[in-house]
Amino acid sequence: MRNFNLLSIVVFILFFIAPSLGLASPDSKDPKDWYGRAQQDYLAAAKLIKEKELTEVVCFHSHQAIEKILKGKHYELGKIPERTHKTLVLAKGLQKNEPKVRHFFNALAKMDQQYIPSRYPKKGAKPITEKTKDWCFYLAEKVIWNFGDGFSDDSVVLRAASKSPNKAKSR
Repeated sequence: MRNFNLLSIVVFILFFIAPSLGLASPDSKDPKDWYGRAQQDYLAAAKLIKEKELTEVVCFHSHQAIEKILKGKHYELGKIPERTHKTLVLAKGLQKNEPKVRHFFNALAKMDQQYIPSRYPKKGAKPITEKTKDWCFYLAEKVIWNFGDGFSDDSVVLRAASKSPNKAKSR
């Protein structure tokens, strides 16, 4: 019983107190770091898009790419993004500086509905379909084209997009 209590205290300190004291490693504030990670998630999704049994994984990486693009855009504008995985919330925080982001609100709300099912198995949940997988990837492409101008090498996106079933749309 004593070991359980000690473990509980250690877990509580690590997860609840340490971050508030600044003891946890903070997120980078450099937009290039966020765009680089977004690019990795996008490329992972692009490599897996043709795999029928990996629909959830493609949706997850597509969501992550969008989330990181939007957080990178916040930092690029000198803003601190909310600590959330909700892409709609992140996009709404950009609307003053990036008015075109409003055109993505409905799609991002739908994308956010895919986050949990793409990441965690839920009892009775329907699997993500091929159509939804392709849509998630297509949305990631659209967000990259519109807000991912921080990518250092557009040829990476073009190369990945040329292998996708959607083909990236021109800017």
